Amino acid sequence: MNIIKNGYFKDDIYVQVSPFSAMIGVSTMQITNYVKEGMPFTHINESKQRSFPIKKCFEWLILNGYMEIKYDKQTETEEDLEELPPKERKDLADARLKELELAKKKSELISIEEIRKENEYILTAFRNKTLGVPSKIASALIGIESVAEIKAILEEVMYELLAELSRLEDV
Repeated sequence: MNIIKNGYFKDDIYVQVSPFSAMIGVSTMQITNYVKEGMPFTHINESKQRSFPIKKCFEWLILNGYMEIKYDKQTETEEDLEELPPKERKDLADARLKELELAKKKSELISIEEIRKENEYILTAFRNKTLGVPSKIASALIGIESVAEIKAILEEVMYELLAELSRLEDV
């Protein structure tokens, strides 16, 4: 559920007390206290359950000092970066590049090419092992009339195949 549009909370998103309390990190009893102090809410379907308009509640919480807005410089947009002087933009780009290189060295980041190669390797192995199943079990199934025996043989072969695949080494 996307509750933010163009950097602002949508007006039409309503949540009940439990999800809202979890969202802002307070107890449901604290929400009740906020309501007594004037936090906006509505009743849904003529029931006694309260529903909270997220945008209005966050605005109320901020205006009443229960929540503060924190700005994270990592969330700058490209437009914000274009306003920076060229040297600062270059320094920021260099810092981000160094962070990416460090993350890659620490194995916290891998390239799309590495993922593609690994997936290709795994899928090729899966294809080859799976295509080998019929020739592996064809002679074992000759003359068997019991569905339960055929099922048991197929299960055994499939479990062996899956065990082999699970032991695949890294590329």
